[in-house]
Formats: sequence, structure tokens, C-alpha cells
Amino acid sequence: NRSEVLWERAKVVVQTLSMKTFEESMSKAQAALREHDMRRLVEIYQTALEVESRLLEEIDSALDEGPLAGARTELAVDDQVAAKVASHGLWILARVVGLVGPDDVEVEDVDDDNLRRFKVKRTDVLLLPKTAAEIAAARATYKPPNVVFAMYPETTSFYKAQVVAPAHISSSGDDACLVRFADDEDDDGNVPARPIPLRFIAQLPVAI
Repeated sequence: NRSEVLWERAKVVVQTLSMKTFEESMSKAQAALREHDMRRLVEIYQTALEVESRLLEEIDSALDEGPLAGARTELAVDDQVAAKVASHGLWILARVVGLVGPDDVEVEDVDDDNLRRFKVKRTDVLLLPKTAAEIAAARATYKPPNVVFAMYPETTSFYKAQVVAPAHISSSGDDACLVRFADDEDDDGNVPARPIPLRFIAQLPVAI
């Protein structure tokens, strides 16, 4: 519904800003205090005010736009989803095979030869874009520096990632975003930008 969509979008803004700007500002402020550099401390305070202003503008923008065009919240049998199927937090690509009352969903692991099934909570299921309208909504929403939940290449597992380039048509013909996954450093300490089809990207879960 409208409030859920707006909350998810506002949460993405908060997480993105807090991960980068807040931690950096606090570190700089502590250094300025140690050095008794009041001028620098004032500059950091002004930067913090600008960040707060940006946050409010982003939330206001989300409120003005209302629900995302084409967005769905109701599950249906055969929907492709990201589902949390283990207590240690593993999220996988799955297909909805049944709706068990208002709070539970039955899904099957699309990567399992035996199509193993799991009964999971509705809160542990994330809808993935399927229709043209849903892909268009994802294209309009997932832009830098949004934090999203994306399927890692050549796996069926989902992880936290940050969008670093807007959606484009990939070499495979998919609508895709360039993202950088958390904890994905290579041997040189660099985090590669990876193209992920929009149909394998979801909004970040509430608890991750």
C-alpha cells in the first residue's frame, strides 16, 4: 500500500546517508574536537544541516509522487520472489506455490533439482518485478545511491548492494542496473560494479 512504499523509499534514503555521511561527519568532528579546531567543527555542523535538508527533500519527493506506478504488494501463485528460507538469513530466488492464510507463504527453490518447498512468513518474501509496468517502476526507482537487495551473478542468492549507475539495456538485452555488493572486494580491495537485471532486484528488507 501507499504507506509501505513510502516507508521503504524513505528508509533507503536514511540508510544511504547514514552509512556514508553520518559516520564520516562524526569521525571528522571527533578529530576537530581533539585538535580544538572550532572553525572546522562549524563547517562539519553546517554540512550535517545540509544532509538533513537533503533527507527531508527526498522524503517530501516520495510523498509527492505517491505509490510507484505498477507496484504490487499482493502475492499470487507463480510469482517470482526473493524468500528468506533459513534462520541464518539466506535469501534465495523462489516461486510462490501457495498462500497459506494471511501470514504464511509456500515457496519452492527454483535452483533445486527437486524443487524443495518452504513455508515462510509473508514478511520474509519480497516481490520481484515481472510485468512491463513493474520493470518501468523499478527503472524509475533504482537510481544512485539507492541501497537495494540484488541477486548475485551466477547464483540465486540475494545480498545488499548499492546502485552506482541508472538502469540501462545490458548486453543480454535485459533492463539492468550497475550495483556494488557489500563485502565484495576483490584481491586488490576494489569493489566491482556488476550489472544485475531489474527482474532480480528488490527493495531492501525491513530487517537485514
